[in-house]
Amino acid sequence: MNYPTIKSRSVLIVLISAMLASYGAAGDPNTRTWTDSANDVLIRRTDYGNAAPLIPGATMPDLLSVTIGPWSTATPATDPYTGTFMSASGAHLFRLDIVIKGLVNPPGLLSVPDFHFPTQFGNSPLYATFDFDVDADYNTGGLDQFVYPANYFGQAGRFGGIPQHLTDRAILRPADLVDTNVLTAPFYERSGADFELSLCGCSNITLVSQNGNMDGIMDLGETMTVRGRFFVRSSGYSGASSCFGGSSTFAYDPPVNLRFTNATQNNSNTTTISLIFPLTMHGAALMAGQPDQPMDANVGNHASVVEGLHDVIQYVNDHGVGGYTAEIAQGWAGRSAADYLNVLNWRCNALVGSAYPQSTFAADYVWTDVGFDLRFQDCNGSGTVDADDRTAVIAFIAQYDGVFGDDDDGVVNGSIQLPSFAYAYSPYDIDYDGFVDAQDIASFPNACLADWNGDAGVTSDDFFAFISDFFINNADFNGDGFTNSQDFLNFLTAFFNGC
Repeated sequence: MNYPTIKSRSVLIVLISAMLASYGAAGDPNTRTWTDSANDVLIRRTDYGNAAPLIPGATMPDLLSVTIGPWSTATPATDPYTGTFMSASGAHLFRLDIVIKGLVNPPGLLSVPDFHFPTQFGNSPLYATFDFDVDADYNTGGLDQFVYPANYFGQAGRFGGIPQHLTDRAILRPADLVDTNVLTAPFYERSGADFELSLCGCSNITLVSQNGNMDGIMDLGETMTVRGRFFVRSSGYSGASSCFGGSSTFAYDPPVNLRFTNATQNNSNTTTISLIFPLTMHGAALMAGQPDQPMDANVGNHASVVEGLHDVIQYVNDHGVGGYTAEIAQGWAGRSAADYLNVLNWRCNALVGSAYPQSTFAADYVWTDVGFDLRFQDCNGSGTVDADDRTAVIAFIAQYDGVFGDDDDGVVNGSIQLPSFAYAYSPYDIDYDGFVDAQDIASFPNACLADWNGDAGVTSDDFFAFISDFFINNADFNGDGFTNSQDFLNFLTAFFNGC
């Protein structure tokens, strides 16, 4: 998540150190890196009431960077992490490195009957989803229609803004989130993600190896490798699949190893999460140390990106799809999976967070950071923070103030009390207190409110623009939910003061 402020030199040093910790990949022409500002954690609970306790002393994950690139290694079956990035041409593997500030550890199981153990591998579990759009097409890929949207596009609005892509599909109010009909707006399920690195704590995770004291708990300076169903094809494709052998019918989620490495040198403390995964069936054979296998429908043997995509393409070509599945899968018809293996062309969005120490009804996660196309207070998804964003908040209040199902206080009073907060949310609730009100309007920094037309100057044009809006009852200058003489007087004061 990015703030509309200039970060200090010390923050930049931390970010640069984190990028260098990722094998110096940020400057490698054979990698692609997305970066996020350091020290921008915001605690975003998801429990009803927004008050459930957090894990005592846990690191609240602060996303710094994500790097991806084609990967070459001489030891794919025994030590795949030792190697180099290479040209996309001829690559059979890719490497993914995620850098988080501070010490974080693998996630434990959540909300499994009789077993809710987020701190299974340490006191600072990382729960996250990293969405990858492999075909640069937001109209393919998305969530299963029966799955709660614990992903970037479903949760990013909790951070006081709207994603810059697909603004028309963004969740804007609690009623949007609880609308599970995938064929009705705002279509937030259609995220465009084709694959995900999913740290959800929703399936069994086993410890593969650990250095240090080897006690099963990750400590400072240690490296821990765990195995689970982390790299998955997006769940919405289950309706266009013939595969078996995954965690559920038609799920393409083969078990993979994921390495967590904490580094504390150079006055920094970061954790890098690394994945090596096959792009091709030959890459899968290399990592298994076995002969090549042809593509098939069995997720339980050799698995790769090309096989996961081919399964969808073949199903769409041979059987056709309808309804919601057609919306997210039909675009793959007639394509070749091999055309989408250059990871440098993939797009990424990220959502990271922690969990609750005890199982909480309807809430597992505490989100803390997002990346990479959301800006704090960008309430219209334009990529900038300006008077239009403040206006968007005012317009939201005007539209839903006192409306049954959208405003729990049921009164037209210039304030919207969000239903089911914080299970549900609105991006216009900038301070995340469960209300969209004058405090959110007043939160916009350095806003020249007298610049009514937003042209970066205060002139007579602003005066006449304000008067025009005033007479159509759309000039709530002070953000109290009403347009009246007090707004006119406040505007005149700001106008004659020059801002």
